[in-house]
Amino acid sequence: GMLQRVLASSGAQPDALTRSRYETLFTNPMHVAGTLAMMSRWELPALVRDARRLATPLVCLAGAADRWVSTEQLERVLRGIPCATLTVYGRAGHLLPEEAPGACTETILAAAA
Repeated sequence: GMLQRVLASSGAQPDALTRSRYETLFTNPMHVAGTLAMMSRWELPALVRDARRLATPLVCLAGAADRWVSTEQLERVLRGIPCATLTVYGRAGHLLPEEAPGACTETILAAAA
């Protein structure tokens, strides 16, 4: 169905529990409408512009298999943000926190230490 096509297009390979949670979200019209409304209001150029002024570390995590936001795109954006670092996880896709929660947590905690 549609959910499987969306997940496949993201490069993510979520487990059965995560897929069932996304099925619940995808079948809730209010959730879908809210998500689309939120994303339609993102001002990415302003976000990148403002991130260049950050004084604190910016820890970015990405899945190498992400088909929606490539590591090349992230690297290009992050070059202009002096305090940014990027950690890429080999087999994860766009749903990195769901695919590798432990690895994400470890990276964030190490950066905060």
